Amino acid sequence: MKSILILTMLLLEFSSCKSKKETTQTSNDVKQTTTVTSNEQMAAPKTKGKVSHLYRNGGCATVVIANVDGNTLTLIPSIKFVDKFDVDGLAIAFDYRTLKMHNPEGCNVGIPAEIINVTILK
Repeated sequence: MKSILILTMLLLEFSSCKSKKETTQTSNDVKQTTTVTSNEQMAAPKTKGKVSHLYRNGGCATVVIANVDGNTLTLIPSIKFVDKFDVDGLAIAFDYRTLKMHNPEGCNVGIPAEIINVTILK
């Protein structure tokens, strides 16, 4: 009798652990997804800026200074540029995504970013 009581209590406890959350969706909660085609992936980079070694003495190896929506934005590349792109004053076009990570040691200016699709502007 004691084992039946224990089994019943365990069964009730395990069955009550399941969460039953109703999922309701209103028109405000609808997320729009877009499918990226191969043509869009190969589109020209959208942001233009210049490679700078202005903050090397302060601890930032290389930064990219860009004008985005009328604001000057200093981006710290998360991955070191290859030599052909790591030239002070080089005008480049690129795409970027800001990252939630700490600035490199001694680098107190700018925002860490993943910089991709880099091309040299003429």
